[in-house]
Amino acid sequence: MTFNLTKPAGCSGRRENSVHRSKCRSYLSVLISAMFTAGVLSSAGTAAATDRPASASAPGVCRASQLTVSFGHSSGAAGTVATGIQVRNLSKTSCELDGYPDVDFFSSRAVPGRTKVIVVHYGQGQLFSQRPRVVSLGKGGFVLESSDVNSSDVGCAQFSMVRFSLPGVAHIYTVILPYPQNVCGMHPKVGVSAFSPWAAIQEYVG
Repeated sequence: MTFNLTKPAGCSGRRENSVHRSKCRSYLSVLISAMFTAGVLSSAGTAAATDRPASASAPGVCRASQLTVSFGHSSGAAGTVATGIQVRNLSKTSCELDGYPDVDFFSSRAVPGRTKVIVVHYGQGQLFSQRPRVVSLGKGGFVLESSDVNSSDVGCAQFSMVRFSLPGVAHIYTVILPYPQNVCGMHPKVGVSAFSPWAAIQEYVG
């Protein structure tokens, strides 16, 4: 932006005489007034940014106070049991989760003995083949998948309570399952999926 103002002679150096100094001050006063009128300067004396759209701040990592957890749904097919654990953001502020929950499994609510299982991050379906990604809540969750087929003489382990932490959230959550979930095999494994949108969990669990 240019301004049609003529700079008085003698305003470009440091050795102005008193006449030139007075003319320079008048010139600068008019120039600054014109810049305020044109919106080039703000009232704080800094360059105005009205021509640049303000960028929306990105959601931060979810805080424990924003979240609630619950049992979502379970289903079984072809000897495999899948349970969806739901996580909801009850606040008015959006937030994000990215990665795998850290899960421990327990045999019962009354006698919370830890169930000895191996946690893996693979399973039977496409949900487990997806790499962890940022999920903005809303509503999301993860899947616990295990084998329900006793193909050996060692029997099956069971869990009916899970305690877990979510990626980046300093809090331990507890969910009680409505009925025990079997974990069968010589080396019982539970597949734990990455945190995912709830629509994907529903589609997987059925």
